[in-house]
Amino acid sequence: MRKVQLVTLGLLSQILISCGDMSVSTTSATEILPIPESMYYKMDGSCEDGSLFFQALQGAGVQLWTDPQSVLVGQVELYMNQDETYFARYREYDFTSKVFEKEFSSTYSFDPKTGRVTFKDLGVAKVVKVVKTRTKYYLDLQFTENINSQELKGKTLRYRIAKMDRGVNIDRNQYCNYAP
Repeated sequence: MRKVQLVTLGLLSQILISCGDMSVSTTSATEILPIPESMYYKMDGSCEDGSLFFQALQGAGVQLWTDPQSVLVGQVELYMNQDETYFARYREYDFTSKVFEKEFSSTYSFDPKTGRVTFKDLGVAKVVKVVKTRTKYYLDLQFTENINSQELKGKTLRYRIAKMDRGVNIDRNQYCNYAP
C-alpha cells in the first residue's frame, strides 16, 4: 500500500509541475552559485518621493523551543557588504514582545570551489536559486554559533532579499530628516 501511495504522489507532483506556471526549479546540491549582486546591502530610492529603502537579507524566523509553553523565535537580518564584511541584527521574540536583541559585525568569505559562504561568528551558508515565474535567490544559512539560545546552533534559516525601512545604524526617517 505504501508503494502505491508514493507512486500516486509522484505522478500527482509530475502532473502539477507540468501545468506551466507551477513549475519550480531549484539549484542542485552540487551547483555552485556566486553571491548575486542583489544580495549585497544597499540603499535605493529617494527621500523626495518617499521611495527610499534599505535592501538586505531577512530570515523569517527560527523555532527556539522544545517546551510548547515557552515559545521563542529567533530572527536575523543580515547586511552583507561587497568588502566581505557583514552586520547582523539578531532578535528573539515570545508571543508578546521582543525579549532579546544583539547587533554585531564581522567578516565572511566565499569559497568558489564549494560555493560555501562562511560568516565568522554566525554560520555557514549557500546561495540557492529558485525559478518559478521568475528567478529568485535565497541564502540558506546553518548556524554554527550560539548567539543567545543554545537551540539556535545547528538550525538552518532561509534568507530572502528584503526592502526595509531600517538599515545599519539608521532608518528612513533619520536619513531623510522626516519629522516624527
